Amino acid sequence: MPDDMRKEAIRIARGIYDGSLTEGHIDPAMTKMVADELRKAVIEGFGKDLPKIDYGTPDYKMLSNLEKNLYQFAGAKNWQMLKSMSLALRDENGNLRSFEDFKKEALNICGAYNVKNLKTEYNTAVASSQMAAKWVDFEKNKTVAEWLRYDTANDSRVRQSHQLLNGVTKKIDDPFWQTYYPPNSWNCRCDVTQLIHGVETKAHDIAIPTDVPPEFQTNMAKNGFVFPKNSAYYKDVPPHELKKAEDLRDAHYSHLYSNAKTGGKVQISSKADEADRTGNIIKSQRLADFGEVVGIRPHVTAQKQKNPELDLYNATQIGDFTKPNPKSESTFKTSYESRITDKGRQGCQIPVLEFDENNYNKADLIKALNNKNLFSAKKKTTIITEVWLMFETKLVKLTREEIALKNYYNKLP
Repeated sequence: MPDDMRKEAIRIARGIYDGSLTEGHIDPAMTKMVADELRKAVIEGFGKDLPKIDYGTPDYKMLSNLEKNLYQFAGAKNWQMLKSMSLALRDENGNLRSFEDFKKEALNICGAYNVKNLKTEYNTAVASSQMAAKWVDFEKNKTVAEWLRYDTANDSRVRQSHQLLNGVTKKIDDPFWQTYYPPNSWNCRCDVTQLIHGVETKAHDIAIPTDVPPEFQTNMAKNGFVFPKNSAYYKDVPPHELKKAEDLRDAHYSHLYSNAKTGGKVQISSKADEADRTGNIIKSQRLADFGEVVGIRPHVTAQKQKNPELDLYNATQIGDFTKPNPKSESTFKTSYESRITDKGRQGCQIPVLEFDENNYNKADLIKALNNKNLFSAKKKTTIITEVWLMFETKLVKLTREEIALKNYYNKLP
């Protein structure tokens, strides 16, 4: 067992023994350690990584789904491991083990889950990801090459049950591929070839294998899975623990949009807030059209308040969009002030206010900006460095100094 994993296993064993770690949860540190290792296998098999893939493309969607699945798998596996460790606290007679005896048992359990099994899981992750990448291409090219042929590795290691499928040819949308698209078991090395022309293998000519594990009788690539979702690891694991594991993914930025004329561009994190993603993309593209370089940041699920979602000025400043709504405030002035101060309290350095040029009150905006308490410790807004006003046809950027000196009036439309 690697030293770093052994160290984490002993830490977990101590936590279980003293009661600070209980079954029914995952351990984030070890879950991420295992998931990060399996992620290497996914990148190896897929042949690409998220930072090198444009956001929203079929490759991006597939790899993003594979990544979510493998972290959930690692979480489910960790949940079962902690459960097994907890059950080992007592010996076969029901007596509490000494810590040293329990530590030995815990290390053996960790070794079974994360050393012995991990090699097989790594190989399967490589195979699953290779087949997922091929499925993306198959779907892209199916109008000109609608046939797929099942191919084994054609050597002495091929399982007889898989050899039964060798050469089976079906159209890409045939139900056959929903059940027998590789991999069809742990360590499966089978492949599929796309063909422009093909002759369909009739059902009566197919010898259906009887030993393909039920969890593998699915098209994992089509579903965006690295590992089967109904494997034994998932039994009894609460959905919120799987979500906790999924959230352990690192945030990777990918290219989303560029404006060659203005030089603006948008990058987006793989962990961007799903609830606000569409709106943030549209508005960030507008900023790029004004020449800005924008990053849509990861969503932070641990904090109670909404986190700012924009990286600006080459990720040296944090910004966020907000739209004044005088209908929900007493006046335009109050609405302008509250939008700015709310963002400051959320840790936003650059509030980006959205305006309709034909429906905003210039006088009240000036009154709001000229409020001497707008950027104050009392309002917790001293973090704000600039205020951006985004109209349909122009972006107005106001520095704190300009606002303090009231040297901005001629910038406003």
